[in-house]
Amino acid sequence: MTTTTLTLVKDILTGSDSSNPNSLTNVNGTLYFSATDGTNGFELWKSDGTAAGTVLVKDIFTGTNGSNPYNLTNVNKTLYFTAYDATNGFELWKSDGTAAGTVLVKDIVAGANGSSPNNLTNVNSTLYFVANDGMNGRELWKSDGTEAGTVLVKDILTGANGSSPNNLTNVNGTLYFVVYDDTNGSELWKSDGTANGTVLVKDIRTGAGNSSSPEYLTNVNGILYFLADDGTNGRELWKSDGTEAGTVLVKDILTGVNGSSPNNLTNVNGTLYFVANDGTNGYELWKSDGTANGTVLVKDIFTGSDSSDLSKLTNVNGTLYFQADDGTNGFELWKSDGTANGTVLVKDINIGTNGLGANGSDLSNLTNVNGTLYFQATDGTNGYKLWKSDGTAAGTVRVLDINPGNASSYPANLTVVNGKLYFTANNGQNGTELFTINIDEPNDNIPSRLTNPSDDVFNIKSQEKNVKTKLEITLTGCSSNLLNELGLFTVDDDKGTINGIAPGAEGYAKAALERSRVIFSVIVNAPNGLDSNNFSSLLELNSEEKFRFLLVKNSTFDAVKTGATAITELLFSSVSTQKITDLGDDGFSLAWRDGSGASATDFSNLVVKIKQTTKSLTLGTNLQGKSQGEVIDLREAKQSVTANFSVHREAAFNNFVGFYQVADENGGIDTNGDGKADVLTGQAGYIQAALGKRVAGIDLSVSNQGAASYSGVFQPGAIFAPFIIVNGSPDALLDSNPNNDPAIYFPFLGANSDKSDHIRLLGNNTFGFEDLANGGDRDFNDIIVKVNLTAIA
Repeated sequence: MTTTTLTLVKDILTGSDSSNPNSLTNVNGTLYFSATDGTNGFELWKSDGTAAGTVLVKDIFTGTNGSNPYNLTNVNKTLYFTAYDATNGFELWKSDGTAAGTVLVKDIVAGANGSSPNNLTNVNSTLYFVANDGMNGRELWKSDGTEAGTVLVKDILTGANGSSPNNLTNVNGTLYFVVYDDTNGSELWKSDGTANGTVLVKDIRTGAGNSSSPEYLTNVNGILYFLADDGTNGRELWKSDGTEAGTVLVKDILTGVNGSSPNNLTNVNGTLYFVANDGTNGYELWKSDGTANGTVLVKDIFTGSDSSDLSKLTNVNGTLYFQADDGTNGFELWKSDGTANGTVLVKDINIGTNGLGANGSDLSNLTNVNGTLYFQATDGTNGYKLWKSDGTAAGTVRVLDINPGNASSYPANLTVVNGKLYFTANNGQNGTELFTINIDEPNDNIPSRLTNPSDDVFNIKSQEKNVKTKLEITLTGCSSNLLNELGLFTVDDDKGTINGIAPGAEGYAKAALERSRVIFSVIVNAPNGLDSNNFSSLLELNSEEKFRFLLVKNSTFDAVKTGATAITELLFSSVSTQKITDLGDDGFSLAWRDGSGASATDFSNLVVKIKQTTKSLTLGTNLQGKSQGEVIDLREAKQSVTANFSVHREAAFNNFVGFYQVADENGGIDTNGDGKADVLTGQAGYIQAALGKRVAGIDLSVSNQGAASYSGVFQPGAIFAPFIIVNGSPDALLDSNPNNDPAIYFPFLGANSDKSDHIRLLGNNTFGFEDLANGGDRDFNDIIVKVNLTAIA
């Protein structure tokens, strides 16, 4: 581990007085903040971590009063904020880090009163905010950074009062928010950035002027969760998919009109955690998967009707940390893995009691810093100092005694920029100023970082050479009517060239195709009960390898390689096809526009999150991503493997899916036991040979719009390929009557009678099947099989 080094970045207001830096914001590797140097008042500053590089960006309102910048927001590598000058009042500004590039975006209300923009929110590189233009009251606005492109989205409550939008929340490229109108009261709305597309989602509490007053809007894998009161059940947990029918009560936790009052809604790797009161256990930790049965109490920390009063819920790499009081130790640091046994006190930092009961460490500023929790706390002796935790008692320690003795340093505004933790603190000599420390890598096990060095070229920077790194790609949204396939391909430099060929030049598409790897296909019409969002793939890449993403529109990479689909259907990233959003420690969001929508600004056709990860590769996926690689590869397995199958269907035909053993990646079948392919794809007898190598006990089928679960066992040391029999069974193909043979299709195009794709990869070990000849309607939802594999110990 490295030694932690504390550095006062700069004593901006020299002496013991404080410059009070605030609103620390990382914009493309530069730290921006508001501070006062005693001469210019609170103005916009930036820092590269050195004293010389910590400078005033611009004195917007000259004199000691200052422009008081706030709402600092990163939108596609440009800083937006609200600031005041004597001419325009509080208005919307932007900055590129230079004085000349720090400018008023638009004087929304002329004169010194100002429109007072707030709730600045980035939605797919468009800035949304709330402002008052002096005529329409406080309403929803958006900006592309130009004066002409800064416009009122919709006057929801006509007249000067305004609807006062609040709780602006980005859910996969759609803006959700809460507003008041005279007809529906305060309810949930959404917007696509147009007046016609800015609509009430649902009048949850009906009646003129009645309000459900949604709050705590939280995105969990593309579903919006929130708190609302329908007038019958009190304030309870709700969810919405953006439609009126799909906006529903998740669970009436506390029956009656009072409600359980959920709060602190937090997304932890696709599970919603929150605090609620069921009337029996007090306010305690709950979790939800979006169903009533899956919405459960995690643990009654302060047993009985008393409440542990959890707060400050924080996700640190899939572990939930929070502050709670168990009635014995006071308010201390806890963690949870979602189980009662795994919900435990991390450490009693402030031991002992006082006249009011147990002491507490009074945590605040809980922040995920590269997989380690940093926070402010007191141990009762040394004041409020900077602490960190790896989730163990031994690993929960004070980082540095910035203000020695029992005095407090009050560290706050914790922000990571380029491998350093920046924060504000008082060392007892310089007042509250900007400090930084180098960050210890947790357990020395994060050797790489996913970066986006140029507009659409990514790489994973590594501290070590010649190591393998892993990338997780998760589907978070899809509005297209095309069945697109997503892939990535490696490039040679930050400009995206391949063998000297520049993007867009002749031969580039062919070169990219040769280097491409399939990530997954995206289906449009999912069977009932199947949520295709959150399908994901893990890929392994070489460290420092540069790569770009591309789509095949309404087809597959295999079809392009065989010539069945024109190479012109490859869709490369550009300003008109893709928007990239930096999610900080959570990676990047890629939003695509494939041309199927009516709007040139709608990038919701396909949305994925990409993130570097330390997760192990999913068992069986070594060949997935390669051409015709819709198989399960267990050649490296040493023990038998249990397979649990989840099966869904949206088809008239009663299809059958099974798996058979192949001898190699090309689909050849070993019939004599010597380990070599004896029957090749396309040769006579292939169907009979495949069925002869079928894995016994894996016979998958399901009713239309139904769901079914199966289990089976794969033997180690082999490759297993799926097949689909259309409206039939293996017996019909193995009997002596060839006249009743149903169609059968394989992942290998040469084995199919029509030489067409009939199986697509929808995610790791997730396969979608098309049952009609010649590609049929190409929906690949006729039967969908997801396989979870576990090696038998």
